Amino acid sequence: MMSQTHISADYEKSFNVLSLSILSSSQISNRASLVVDHLARNHGSDDTPPLCKLHAKAKVANKLISVVEIAKRDLKTKGQKVYQYSSLASETITLEQNDSNSISKTSSTVSQDPGADDDSFQTMEPRAKIRNVPVMTVVLAARAIPGLKSAIGYDWISEDLLRFG
Repeated sequence: MMSQTHISADYEKSFNVLSLSILSSSQISNRASLVVDHLARNHGSDDTPPLCKLHAKAKVANKLISVVEIAKRDLKTKGQKVYQYSSLASETITLEQNDSNSISKTSSTVSQDPGADDDSFQTMEPRAKIRNVPVMTVVLAARAIPGLKSAIGYDWISEDLLRFG
């Protein structure tokens, strides 16, 4: 499967790419209007056709899907075809432990043996936790992109689908 960096690196030269990250604080209406404006404004420009790349982690994938569906609906009402390419992947992230969660050396326990060494226990460095986080990337374009179709998938909005849906 094609990674997000590969999508932007290969297509930035030949397309006018708008790359958006969807976060938990992102407003759906603002992101959807950015996508619609970008794809509608540049529609008809032959030198660099518009392309929107939206990226979200698993916790906010529902927002990403809402943004994409609202943008597709708005573009359809304007009479513009939209091609959607969806990709699922994973990112490796490193979680740092807080100092409050780490075990530290304390003097709350008093040794019964007066000859016991106070340095008998060693404070351990907190280990960073490494996790794979699912990531969803959706690319919306005003034209078909054969390279993306073969690499990550293909979905075309047909008039019949929206008319009966």
